[in-house]
Amino acid sequence: MLSKLYPPEGPNGVKRPGNAELEQSKLWLADVLAEALKHSASLVIDMGGGDRVSEELAAESHLADFLKANGVNPTFAYFTGPERDDFDHVYRIWKSAAFKDGDSILFLNEGLYRSPSRSANPFEWLKEDPRLAQMEKAGVRPVVFPALTCMKYLEGDDMNVFDVVAGKPKADGTKVNPLWAHMTVKWLEAFRHNVEEEGVAEWLP
Repeated sequence: MLSKLYPPEGPNGVKRPGNAELEQSKLWLADVLAEALKHSASLVIDMGGGDRVSEELAAESHLADFLKANGVNPTFAYFTGPERDDFDHVYRIWKSAAFKDGDSILFLNEGLYRSPSRSANPFEWLKEDPRLAQMEKAGVRPVVFPALTCMKYLEGDDMNVFDVVAGKPKADGTKVNPLWAHMTVKWLEAFRHNVEEEGVAEWLP
């Protein structure tokens, strides 16, 4: 996700491991953490949903304890779609306690809703799931990540939401469709509102 927004070859490109091998990824992650601590810099690590590198490294190294000992309070962000198997996976990772002793946010991504209808709350079932109540009781804050229904058109123009909000032109010099631009600005406002409402803005870089 982050590498799509900030391509590695760009001026603010996201660094990536040399390959997807587990040990190589662990070494890369350890080096990146060391570099961030050296420069007292905030660091965002985006791990794929099926990637267990961060989970294994956190469990092996007591990651949160290490970060806190170096003056860093970690924020662990979990992302789930409305499908039950999505949340099953997130809950398993959270329950493993590989990521603990930090602030935790559960982002409810409405954009992954597979139904064409947007009238129903795709996470209505989750409100009744005792596992969510367990996570909230432990301090996890759920934040709704609204669906941006015009996203496919932005991607078709090779644009991301931040480019659109900033008013940047497309590669051919023309402007993004004004309706898509309006929808994107309203989406960002809604997301920021949700973050503020749950009181987690100060947890994020």
